[in-house]
Amino acid sequence: MKTTILTLLLLTTTLLTVNCSNNKQKEWKYEIHGFVNTDKGLHEAIWYTDTIDFDGESLFYHNSDGTKVTINPPFILHDHSLDSTYVNR
Repeated sequence: MKTTILTLLLLTTTLLTVNCSNNKQKEWKYEIHGFVNTDKGLHEAIWYTDTIDFDGESLFYHNSDGTKVTINPPFILHDHSLDSTYVNR
């Protein structure tokens, strides 16, 4: 009986977590997956922004303080503007 209740509770929690994460609203127009150089080598990174531009093969955007962020290839760009969960701010 205890095992059945625990199993049902775990299953319910898992289903709610999966359902909520799939319906999460996208607040940023662009999501960029790439790498940054650290003192220990390359490290995976994700950037979120509403504006991007290209400089050859590199992608860049400006932070709200005016600093320029350049992302060199390889990177994967996700454009969420056409997603049904995108919220245009």
